[in-house]
Amino acid sequence: MFVRPEQNDTTFHVFENTTVGSVITSVLAVDQDAGLNSQVRYSIRPVGHWKWFEIESVTGEIKLILPLDREKQKLLQIRIEARDSGIPTWLSTDLDLTIYVRNVNDHQPQFPLDVFQVNITEHDPSPEIIQLPETVDLDEPDELLSIRDPVCFFIVGGNQLGALISIDPTQHTLRVEKTLDREEQAAHVVVVKSSANCNLNPEIIDSFDPADDSLLKVIVNVKDINDNPLTFDKKVFTGGLTTEADFGSEVVRVTATDPDIELNAQLRYYIRKPVQSTLSTRTGQEEQIGANSFVIDRDTGIISLNFDPQRDIKGYFDMEVYVNGSSGFDDTARVLLVYLLRQDQRVKFVLRQHPQFLRTRIDQFREALGNITGSIVNVDELKVHSNEDGQLDKTRTDAYLHFVNAKDNSVMEVDLVLRLIDANESNQW
Repeated sequence: MFVRPEQNDTTFHVFENTTVGSVITSVLAVDQDAGLNSQVRYSIRPVGHWKWFEIESVTGEIKLILPLDREKQKLLQIRIEARDSGIPTWLSTDLDLTIYVRNVNDHQPQFPLDVFQVNITEHDPSPEIIQLPETVDLDEPDELLSIRDPVCFFIVGGNQLGALISIDPTQHTLRVEKTLDREEQAAHVVVVKSSANCNLNPEIIDSFDPADDSLLKVIVNVKDINDNPLTFDKKVFTGGLTTEADFGSEVVRVTATDPDIELNAQLRYYIRKPVQSTLSTRTGQEEQIGANSFVIDRDTGIISLNFDPQRDIKGYFDMEVYVNGSSGFDDTARVLLVYLLRQDQRVKFVLRQHPQFLRTRIDQFREALGNITGSIVNVDELKVHSNEDGQLDKTRTDAYLHFVNAKDNSVMEVDLVLRLIDANESNQW
């Protein structure tokens, strides 16, 4: 009787690319007799698809002797005979086997998309599990198999922070192992490879190749929370007023920065009342201007005149501005405005730079002049240089500045400013 396999008409699975000469399975039969009568010999009966196989008569190993072609024949059936060596009469038994030709995995599993994006909130203490999209298999399914062979996922690129993101190869999930900070990095990228070989030790790649459908680029976007304080870009903003200024003219703009983004970075600017002023007429008589002498645009931080300048008044305004955000963070700064700046108190510099470029460097220019003169330097105007014949020279800039004495907030006269600059140049030599 046959003991391996125990049941008749057992089905074995063999891949269609199995090499001719390979052992595909083996059978075993036993005889309860003793001596020579118990010796069993095996053969394949010439029925069914017997020509594709041969059996080793003593061991029962079945070998493939013709190539398989799944497209022509998926099921092969053979009958094995086991015969004892009984004398004078031998006995035999048959075993029917079915060989199912399995499809070779000609195509690697493929992702249906190149890029997969997911959003994760920064500073979330709970580990985040990301379910990745499943792959598609272009190979023909095996009808006799209830499930396909497993597909495993591996991280092969990105993940620059090492243990930040891990992967479950069989569950097809990414796990964020650490809390994320959007201000440190707004997005993290990993490249995932799919493979039907779950024992694969994949090579790390330098970059994502969209032509390779076994790869998926995963972008983990870090969602912002309102977790950063906002700050004014300066603690003191300065500017000047001229007698030619009109009601509603822009005087100075205050700016603040919030490292957060979008709704979490919405800023509102305010003037904290009252505005301090030290004003007098040319005769030395103190002068007062209404409490609402300036207004501020809450969205832009632009401070504008809310009164009509008068020629016979000099002095300065000193006010506190504050900014707040949507989560309650706030900051304060000082705004110092020198009143009654005459046109002849402006110093004109002609610089060999375009105005647009100079605006990106103006703070360094102001700081350098402030160090030289020991004053507060305010930029009144930047415009394209005009030659004596009226032609514009776009390679140069006319910069109009005024200098404020840091001790008494008075405007310094032009000749004094030039003497201080000349003295500095002489000391350099």
